[in-house]
Amino acid sequence: GHPFDGLLKEKGFGGFPSLAFMDAEGKVMAKPADRSVKSFRETLTSLSKYQDLKSRSDKGEKGLEYALFVAEWELGSLDFENAKTRAEGMGKLSKEQRATVEQIVKDADVLATAGTVRDEPSANEAGKRFHGMLEAGYRPGPKAERSFWGLLARWADENEKVTSLEMALEWMSKYYADQERMAPELERLRARVAELKAKAGAKP
Repeated sequence: GHPFDGLLKEKGFGGFPSLAFMDAEGKVMAKPADRSVKSFRETLTSLSKYQDLKSRSDKGEKGLEYALFVAEWELGSLDFENAKTRAEGMGKLSKEQRATVEQIVKDADVLATAGTVRDEPSANEAGKRFHGMLEAGYRPGPKAERSFWGLLARWADENEKVTSLEMALEWMSKYYADQERMAPELERLRARVAELKAKAGAKP
């Protein structure tokens, strides 16, 4: 007598409460980043923007590829493989638009990599890769920041990469500033950075 017992899992959720915008057929269109009125409104605005662009594109309007690409990313419905393929086939873009597309592809790559983390070895592999990206000049956008800096901090701590750890700590200190539960970990990382700097200074 309960035909929808698997509904939560089918829609990609793991527990209650969960929030999503769906179309008339039940397809998940967007999920707010958190359970707040601000996040709900921002997601609704992004979804309305996307639906308008999609409707115009379906009616034959040209030149909307870039706008749709960005709108889908904002909704969280653009994965790495899709982003990479579409970016490669995108037409003429301005320098600024091209930079935005490249940032999205790299951020999607970070999220895809973070999604493969299941244990300590995979976390270390992801952190090591993110360290290489950081050294190559990459800086994550808003959607990828938490995954990037969190895994990087973990790896940098274990591998004594003080510069990367300090950069991760700087971001974490701002992001978790009002979360008391994170205070002990932030203090531990500050002490760890100081320890590693002192150790480096003591080397001949």
